[in-house]
Amino acid sequence: MAVTDYARRGTSGTPCGAKSFRAQSPAGRPDGALALAPVKPLDVKLDAESSYTFSYQIAGEPGHWYARLGARRRQCSVEVSPAKWRPLGENDVQAAVDAAAVIIQQVLERAGR
Repeated sequence: MAVTDYARRGTSGTPCGAKSFRAQSPAGRPDGALALAPVKPLDVKLDAESSYTFSYQIAGEPGHWYARLGARRRQCSVEVSPAKWRPLGENDVQAAVDAAAVIIQQVLERAGR
């Protein structure tokens, strides 16, 4: 699913200010697209030239949240999805994103050496 393509076109922290959007889904989905609503920007501070963080729900799956983070510094780009293996509860999103942000920051710092 190309969710992050939407985020990369937006400004830092929000996928184009969207409240919802449609993303291409993997093969096997009958309509070939996946409706995501709502989409929420998250407040995460990264020492990077550009970054984005947002969480989203898949329409029809209330209570299941997913998140995406990404950052770029010079030639190094890092992207993390802390909910890749299982969806998160709404109260778990910020803690998972904060932990993923630490990993992104460590990667960017090591790449800068």
